[in-house]
Amino acid sequence: MQIITALLFLMPLFTFGQSTSVQTLRFASGSYKIDKKYFSALNEIGHKCSSDTFGFLKIFAYTDTKGSIKYNKRLSKKRAEVVYNYLTKHFKFDITKVYITWLGEETDGAYDLHFPDAHVQQRCVDIILSFKKPLD
Repeated sequence: MQIITALLFLMPLFTFGQSTSVQTLRFASGSYKIDKKYFSALNEIGHKCSSDTFGFLKIFAYTDTKGSIKYNKRLSKKRAEVVYNYLTKHFKFDITKVYITWLGEETDGAYDLHFPDAHVQQRCVDIILSFKKPLD
């Protein structure tokens, strides 16, 4: 009964749902330079981060298996940072709502990067933007 009471007490917190948008930026092997074709998508994300409906932003960076584990970890970090730096340089938003991570090939056993088509996140940054939206 205490659990049900606690859940009923928390119900008012769930008056808003979230909508999510995902953008993937691909990179050349060994590079952390953002291709100019992605700037319009980054600008759209930046505008959404600056809006009142902004919930949170997650940036996940990946590499392929070319190079050492140490090199790939640094490259993945640079990819995450270049996306974060672009957004924070051009747009004002609450950076406490941003989660950034870079993943090397040893980080997550759920992904096998040793096959060319085995992992869709090879050489990319996934940007996940969530924003508040009233429930229907």
